[in-house]
Amino acid sequence: MSQSLENCINDYMKHILITFTKHKYFSIVIGIVLTAIMQSSSAMTMMLIGCLNSHLISLKSAMWILMGANIGTTITGQIIALDINHLAPILAIIGVILLLTPYETIAEVMIGLGLLFMGLDILQLGLSSIHIDMFLKTNHSLIMILYGFLLTSIIQSSSASIGILQSLVAENLMPFAKAVYLIFGFNMGSCMTGVLASLVSNNDGKRLAIFHLLMNGIGVLIFYGLCSYTPLIQYFENIISNPLQQITHMHTFFNVITTIIILLINQPIIKTVYYIIPHQHTLANPSKEC
Repeated sequence: MSQSLENCINDYMKHILITFTKHKYFSIVIGIVLTAIMQSSSAMTMMLIGCLNSHLISLKSAMWILMGANIGTTITGQIIALDINHLAPILAIIGVILLLTPYETIAEVMIGLGLLFMGLDILQLGLSSIHIDMFLKTNHSLIMILYGFLLTSIIQSSSASIGILQSLVAENLMPFAKAVYLIFGFNMGSCMTGVLASLVSNNDGKRLAIFHLLMNGIGVLIFYGLCSYTPLIQYFENIISNPLQQITHMHTFFNVITTIIILLINQPIIKTVYYIIPHQHTLANPSKEC
């Protein structure tokens, strides 16, 4: 589904990235919208690093877009939380029929979306009979964050990880209080796509990957403190009764608040990025470049 979407609008997306990302707030909105369409922050990260390698956009624009991408990637979980799985087979069948028309790419998107929801529905049925020792026997919050990080690093998709977690919670296999810490790990694991891609990238690509790590790392530290020492988790449980929506709203809340915080303290973070990957030339004030 993601590949078909990317193929369908790839040229348009690059044009938008190049033309309409001069202002940081508008760049964030662009990142939200494009990632919501692509349904993959990993694909967006790869595209941004590719644009940086080709010198099509500036590093500062890529940073703001990436901040928006963190929010845009939560849309998949929001769709899953709507509990529209019963429509998934119909969507897939319509997609198969459209394969016989000139709208092949759109058909592939519909088939992929239908299979996504059918797969998660089957996963929910299967998880009820599977004993997941790694998740269910662990009560330490830091270990839960580590498990979340490892899972998303392996499957390279925080959206898929959120879908799996929603399945666990829907089957009452995991309480929300434990699931929250997995969400934090998912957000750290989503950075690994950029880290791996940056290994063969130029310095700006490496800086973007480090910025992503710092951004999500700061968010995890702040929310770990909030969830450990304030009644934030209980507050979510009290105002949201649907377990699926508890997961997806916490995921969205985490990314929105983290983005706001990073906007407020972006200069020290950018200086840290340039300290780790110094500029090739003398730069009196590297924060001004971003």
